[in-house]
Amino acid sequence: MIKRSKVSLWKVIHYGIKFNTKNFPFTFLCVNIVSFLFGMSQGFSTFMTQCFFESVEGVIAQNNSAGWTYLMLTALGLTLVANSLLGGLNNFLNYVMNGKTDGIMNQIIHKKIARINPVCLEDTKFHDDMEKANIAAGSVINFVNKGFFVLTFYLSYFLFMGFYLHHLKPQFVFAIALVFVPVLLTQLVRTCIIAKFQDKAAPINRESNHYYWVVAGGIYLKETRILGAYAYFFNKMIKTLKKLGKAEWEATVKTNLLELCTGFISAGGYGLIILMLVNALLADEITVGAFSAVFTSIGMLHSLMQDRECKLRLPSL
Repeated sequence: MIKRSKVSLWKVIHYGIKFNTKNFPFTFLCVNIVSFLFGMSQGFSTFMTQCFFESVEGVIAQNNSAGWTYLMLTALGLTLVANSLLGGLNNFLNYVMNGKTDGIMNQIIHKKIARINPVCLEDTKFHDDMEKANIAAGSVINFVNKGFFVLTFYLSYFLFMGFYLHHLKPQFVFAIALVFVPVLLTQLVRTCIIAKFQDKAAPINRESNHYYWVVAGGIYLKETRILGAYAYFFNKMIKTLKKLGKAEWEATVKTNLLELCTGFISAGGYGLIILMLVNALLADEITVGAFSAVFTSIGMLHSLMQDRECKLRLPSL
């Protein structure tokens, strides 16, 4: 018998850190440094956008020369170019790490299977564990890497934006939390839902794959047809597919309802920020340049958080 124990999230994170530092420490370090600089550049681009808009206002009011505006435009352009380069470099390094991770994790799984007592191969739970391991082999490390991206990128961004917004108006710092905290919490809860779905779906998926090879695989197809067992195994496959679809539907409904609820909170916080920005602008507490810069930056990052980097979806089984 194989000894099984539940693995906590902290053990997964610890294993991911140990795995990365052992197999590609330099790449792992570079990814996190680039992510940190990427987040800082996102925040700095907001500040440079404000400086550019204010320089244009100065030219219109005849307080600044056109040369200063062109200088600010050049600085903003260089900031955006650096931002794009850091983003592209971050994506490339993550692509390299993900490719290496998949290869190394497959080697680890096969080596462990080679050391397993052949008696364990008669245990259906052992096959379920292998199915879950094959599904989650690379996604576990990728989840840890995404977690580090969230930590390095968004931490550096929020540190910069926190000081920046506090300088403009302290209340902006509390309002921005209403936009982004629900999104981050959603990803954490989503991870738990997906983990439960994988535990429930692994044995069903393994059974479904077996029936598929019996009714459509080249090895067993002739024998199934000769024995007249095609209809029997086909009905079995349909039943398992329905179970798998039901499990995926339940997990999808939970994640979508969670997104809907937190989306209302996030949208409310986003609307509150806009309202506060408008009121501060009308009260002459901030400039038009600051309003435009903050409005653009918050909208862009909100879309980024919801649609790109830390979005975790149900795995394709």
